[in-house]
Amino acid sequence: MSPDLSLYLHVPFCLSKCPYCDFYSAAVGALGVEPEEYFQLVAHELERLCFEDKSLPRRRLVTLYFGGGTPSLVDPGLYRRFFEHLRNIFELARRLECTLEVNPGTVEEQRTTDNGRRTTDNEKQAAGYRLQAAGKSTDRNLQQDRLDEFLRRGVNRLSVGVQSFSDETLAGLGRAHRSTDTRMLLDRLRRVSVSGNLTWGIDLIFGAPGQAIAQWENDLDAAIRYEPHHISVYGMTVHEGTPFGDLRQAGRLELPDEESLRAMFLLARRRLIAAGYEHYEISNYAQPGFRSRHNERYWTGGDYLGLGVAAHSFVGGVRWSNPANLAHYRENLKAGRLPRQIEPPPQGRARWGEQVMLGLRRLEGMDLAEFREQFGADLAVLYGKEIARLADAGLIEVADGRLRLTEEGLLVADAVTAEFF
Repeated sequence: MSPDLSLYLHVPFCLSKCPYCDFYSAAVGALGVEPEEYFQLVAHELERLCFEDKSLPRRRLVTLYFGGGTPSLVDPGLYRRFFEHLRNIFELARRLECTLEVNPGTVEEQRTTDNGRRTTDNEKQAAGYRLQAAGKSTDRNLQQDRLDEFLRRGVNRLSVGVQSFSDETLAGLGRAHRSTDTRMLLDRLRRVSVSGNLTWGIDLIFGAPGQAIAQWENDLDAAIRYEPHHISVYGMTVHEGTPFGDLRQAGRLELPDEESLRAMFLLARRRLIAAGYEHYEISNYAQPGFRSRHNERYWTGGDYLGLGVAAHSFVGGVRWSNPANLAHYRENLKAGRLPRQIEPPPQGRARWGEQVMLGLRRLEGMDLAEFREQFGADLAVLYGKEIARLADAGLIEVADGRLRLTEEGLLVADAVTAEFF
């Protein structure tokens, strides 16, 4: 077993709950626990894990990811204490990649828009919530130092939830920020990254309610102009149980049709590649040398430890998940129990299919020799009919000892990988 380990911490606090989001998160104050207590619970979980698995403290932490939710709402001092806790347990890699998810407007207070318009009462109230959640005063200079505080605490990579540069699209998505918040933050990140060790990326969504291809093209143009090191491009997914899911069921959610979604995906792929970005995973693009090492751990089967409510882990071949319920998470820990459900390992075709699914997510595809070495069987023998049928349909190809999706296959990746289960 490799000594390398990745760690994910789920931070469930948000400014407001987006109507399309199905991650476990809620607005600050709605979870029944303050951030400081939550971080204490997480520390308790980690200590309990190390007590039950004596090999964990000897592992080397190579990536660390704070996701959510909106982790940038939390007081940077809590991350400092968490780092100190980690240093007492793990060996930290010299080139530790430490990523913090950030939403525009949560690390810098905006008093006016770019055209000098005064903020509205709702915008002032939202800024107040951000400051209260962060435990900061409303003094503007202190608020503008929040980004510096995160960087001083050890964060060296930011993932910014831009989603769109269009206020119309942001409003349709129910986002709390506006394009002015985004541009203020990205302008500052460009300045900081030139003189420091910070790398940063942005998330964009296509296929949002009412979004036209021309709007999506404008989003891509704006993203390219800011030259982020990394760009994630996600298609709009509507999940059951969310407000968007309810609207769709009621026939009241207008989304772009399949042909428009296809055009948006291909437009992003071609524009970003032409701008020098490497398309290395279905939804992810990076400037050379700036891939997300943390996410690559997931796709290549590396060990990762998930802490916090609703987090998932895969360590030493064992998988488990924490409850997506903060009350249950806290009750278990206070009773001296780990709040986890160990999952049975996949067997046979399910295990092979999972390996194919992870391999095909990467544009370089999966190494057939590695599959043979790991499972003692030839993929072409196990899935001969499926591979032939998908290749004839122009969705996959076998070249240079690797199985990979074609461009057409990228558009229907879920349907392709389903054939291997």
